[in-house]
Amino acid sequence: MKKLLVFALLVLPMTIFGQTQSQMNAQASKDYAKADKELNVVYQQVMKKYVKNTLFTKYMKTAQQRWIEFRDAEFKAAMPHFEQGNTYYGTMFSLEKSTFYKGLTVERTKTLKKILKDGPK
Repeated sequence: MKKLLVFALLVLPMTIFGQTQSQMNAQASKDYAKADKELNVVYQQVMKKYVKNTLFTKYMKTAQQRWIEFRDAEFKAAMPHFEQGNTYYGTMFSLEKSTFYKGLTVERTKTLKKILKDGPK
């Protein structure tokens, strides 16, 4: 009876919650898309709120473009063989990329929310 209970407690959760690599990749992609959508919403809110401050919006637009360049460069530095994708990194490549991008995007969204709240100096 104890063996059956141990089996049920250890193995069943793994089979219930187990995912294939494709499922994990798809979920990570959805998570990143959600984070990216939120970033874009907050960015648009910032631009709309401070539309009359043309100097600020000019530099904010440039900052956002540079942030995208930074995000991409950071990823390339973290995974320098990115052009080889799955060939080099295996099937987890897209999961790693989505997770990496999501992390940076969430942080950028926090920054934009602070700007939205506090405004330019």
